[in-house]
Amino acid sequence: MKKVICIILSILMVLSLAACGEKDDGVFKVAIIQQLEHSSLDEICAGIQAELTALAAEKGVTIEIEVHNGQNDTAMLNQISAKVVADKVDMIIPIATNAAVAAAVAAEEAQIPVVYAAISDPEAADLTGIPYVTG
Repeated sequence: MKKVICIILSILMVLSLAACGEKDDGVFKVAIIQQLEHSSLDEICAGIQAELTALAAEKGVTIEIEVHNGQNDTAMLNQISAKVVADKVDMIIPIATNAAVAAAVAAEEAQIPVVYAAISDPEAADLTGIPYVTG
């Protein structure tokens, strides 16, 4: 099941990157924000990186992936989210609910695509109905 989720997310990510259009430098920047270290979240992060890298290579897209860990600290997650938005990444991939909420809030003004993973109830987290957020 986890592999299926990773594959689906990776396809969504590549399609979102393609939707971004041509870039001046040709490099798409993706920030992965992991809420905390945990074996299942680590596995999701590694799977996303591997699939995204493979699909980008297959499509001829140059991609830079940066991984951040919020250490389960809400203030740190907010800080990381604000930093990646300020760095003008092309996409944010938060893993787990608090990371997704922080990323969605930070990305609102810039409308940076947020593709979240590992959220059991996106509706309860108020992550539905937002045009730049999916999962």
